[in-house]
Amino acid sequence: MILFENYISVHHHTTPALQSLLTRKKLHHGEGGFYEKSLFSLFAEAGYDTYFLSYLKKKDGSQSAFSDEANHFINYAKGKKPDDADLLPVLKNILSKRERKLIVIKMIGVHFNFEDRYPPSFDRLRPSMQSSKLPFTAANKNALTNTYQNAVAYSASIIKRIAETAENIPESTLMSFSSDHGLCIYDKKLYILPDCKNAFHIPWFLTFNDAFKKQADPERLATLRSRRRAPLTAEFVFETIVSLSEIRHPDADERFDASSNAAVLNAPRKVKALPLIPVLYEGF
Repeated sequence: MILFENYISVHHHTTPALQSLLTRKKLHHGEGGFYEKSLFSLFAEAGYDTYFLSYLKKKDGSQSAFSDEANHFINYAKGKKPDDADLLPVLKNILSKRERKLIVIKMIGVHFNFEDRYPPSFDRLRPSMQSSKLPFTAANKNALTNTYQNAVAYSASIIKRIAETAENIPESTLMSFSSDHGLCIYDKKLYILPDCKNAFHIPWFLTFNDAFKKQADPERLATLRSRRRAPLTAEFVFETIVSLSEIRHPDADERFDASSNAAVLNAPRKVKALPLIPVLYEGF
């Protein structure tokens, strides 16, 4: 695993955050849609079958641009209360197919309300909102934080099982995991609204199975490992995944490829916080 410790989202909510992960849209492109297609179309043109798994319905506005672009869309929640464990048998079935494939999974993760995101067996830190049913107030920040951490533990257990499933297939496999954005638990007196610095500091990691490592460029993997603490943003994900997948296209921008020696790592990092204006992350 290569975990990037100094990686941030550039947006405070899901729709634009997904765009920054799945397309080459940058913060300076502004609000609304984007004129280029996404990873789904690029991988399809390179001969991959593409899948989009989500806990949301296909036409949900936060993801509809991508669900229409994928070859296959699967709503793994199927109209019931979302539980990310339900995606595991779906994923296993897709991975059993021998064609080259791109699989994008939109998990519910630790989306609020946190107490709804994990089973009782993960209600380990208490007091929590699941066990105590306390009001959502600043006075109960400790209980809210415990509930959030319980939800994170459950989500991490699902992500671990996804990684193990992908690792144990014979085909060369790359897995990328990133959150879309964070939130505030009464930081700056705010709840949920992600207008605090730590709401933009999110996880991104890459894992590879043995088959991938045998055919990958060792210099690129070494470069990636050397950048575990480099100042990266979600805008690096698209180009990095495409490069590691050995897909070449004429408009590739190595400045945003974390595995490239041409990556630009010293540019000021801006995030779009409330009231929807770009601010410097380092000076937040």
